[in-house]
Amino acid sequence: MVSIHHPFPPLFFLLLLLSNYASQNHHEKPATNKSNRFTSSHPSSDSDSPRVLIWRQSHRQMESLAQLEAMCERLYNSQDSSERAMAENTLRCFSVNAEYIPQCQYILDNALTPYALMLASSSLLKQVTEHSLPLQLRLDIRNYLINYLATRGPELQHFVIQSLIQLLCRLTKFGWLHDDKFRDVVTESMSFLTQATPQHYAIGLKILNQLVTEMNQVLVLTF
Repeated sequence: MVSIHHPFPPLFFLLLLLSNYASQNHHEKPATNKSNRFTSSHPSSDSDSPRVLIWRQSHRQMESLAQLEAMCERLYNSQDSSERAMAENTLRCFSVNAEYIPQCQYILDNALTPYALMLASSSLLKQVTEHSLPLQLRLDIRNYLINYLATRGPELQHFVIQSLIQLLCRLTKFGWLHDDKFRDVVTESMSFLTQATPQHYAIGLKILNQLVTEMNQVLVLTF
């Protein structure tokens, strides 16, 4: 599967993001001891083996992702307008800062809730629409989406699939005249129709349908 690389690991951005959110959230009491979840509660020692360090990093990564998923749940489902506004303000970085594009891929690869997947997909759509991204990056995202829909598509919620397909077709539209690889989406969509599962068949039809809609839609570029 295509990976979108960045010099900082996904955990770095997720911990930074959630740390900032915790400091802004007036419902949470400030930390008064060394048990803060974003910092180590004990000094490092020579007895820490690589296996233990890897486990700790993996544990922090899963914990931060779970908090992100909870924040996405509040963004889309909370009945409290102030809570939604705070979550929206905190998560806006994913859609306006190109440095967070690899983190969107990380969320798509690892998140378990559809609302977190929706955040990643919708953020990428805004990035692609409102920013002039490098050609190779757009090709990487396009290839990643094709593979993702083929492997994960059948198990996703309908609204997540539709958002991912819209992103794929938006990339295709913007790149149609820049590189012939973007035009492969037609052939790739047909391959979905030959798959054994009805879910793949439906995804192939949705891609073709959305592609027609996208090509007929007039968009005013802001870059």
